[in-house]
Amino acid sequence: MNYLYFINHILNRCCLFEKAKTKNISVDEVKNTDKILDIGEKTAQIFAEKIENAAMFLWNGPAGIFEMKPFSNGTKMVT
Repeated sequence: MNYLYFINHILNRCCLFEKAKTKNISVDEVKNTDKILDIGEKTAQIFAEKIENAAMFLWNGPAGIFEMKPFSNGTKMVT
């Protein structure tokens, strides 16, 4: 069977400043002014579990802005 999983929780931040406030929210809570900079912890856990049990998976780039520490957790959790 083939499955396609979508992001359902994201890491939200108002701007790219290192000390700006971040929060994990549902994609349903995203506002027009929000910046989505990484996948959220719940999505990262789900993806990691699905990848661990998969025979094969397709990956297209990092989960967030992995070069910046606050936004690298999603990519690190999935890998």
